[in-house]
Amino acid sequence: MERPNPRRRRGFTLIELLVVIAIIAILAAILFPVFAKAREKSRQASCESNLKQLATAGLMYAADNEGIILKSPASATLNPGITNILGDPVPARGYVEAYYWQSLWFKYVNNSQVFFCPSGDSDYMNEPRWVNTTNGQMNMEIWGQYGVNYEGTCKIRPPINRIGLDTCPTPADSYLVMDSWSNCPCVDGPDSQLTFFGSGAVGGGTDVGVGLNLPVGDNRRGDRHNGTANVAYLDGHVKSLEFSNLLGIVPPTATYSTFTNFTMDAGAWPGS
Repeated sequence: MERPNPRRRRGFTLIELLVVIAIIAILAAILFPVFAKAREKSRQASCESNLKQLATAGLMYAADNEGIILKSPASATLNPGITNILGDPVPARGYVEAYYWQSLWFKYVNNSQVFFCPSGDSDYMNEPRWVNTTNGQMNMEIWGQYGVNYEGTCKIRPPINRIGLDTCPTPADSYLVMDSWSNCPCVDGPDSQLTFFGSGAVGGGTDVGVGLNLPVGDNRRGDRHNGTANVAYLDGHVKSLEFSNLLGIVPPTATYSTFTNFTMDAGAWPGS
């Protein structure tokens, strides 16, 4: 009769193996979201650093330009030879200071990466928005990731609200640049909640603003940092806001907001 060998190791039974796999799966389900949030927190901190540098650049630009955050060129086009922050020639268009504020501030930063949010859609770097110029040529136009407060700081076309940094009554409450989908939340439409937050289908002409019309979790939205958007204010400080908070401080038509530093003049928010 053969005696059992005490040194022989018994293998896992199928049930034991399934239990181990189940435990690993449970631990992974618990830990992966934690790791993802920690990674996003790091990206959010990097984004805050970007916005701090951009706010400093904007204030330095204003100091060199009579307090104007974005000074309009003498004509409706940028001077020949001007390029965007990726080094591509920019197309001719009206109110260029709103579309190419990055080009105006670039020499105060001298780093194109600062203009791109680390949590933003990578297509913003690889596939910037394209537009036709007057001669039919296609040139790159930087779009999105960070949006500047053109209307509330330097808007020169009607309805004029305020012009220049020194005339803003609430610099600690008025945003300068923030996480966004559009490079300027209201520039492509009437100054309203509708255009600030974004409305309509992508590519439909009203896909501007900070991206509230995009699906939750879409990294083109402004609240791409665990549901919050980073905001740099006119006094230079940066903090995070949830979109629900923005809904409370960006007003309906014909109402002044300290956050935007201008009065909404047209449009209506859905459901209002």
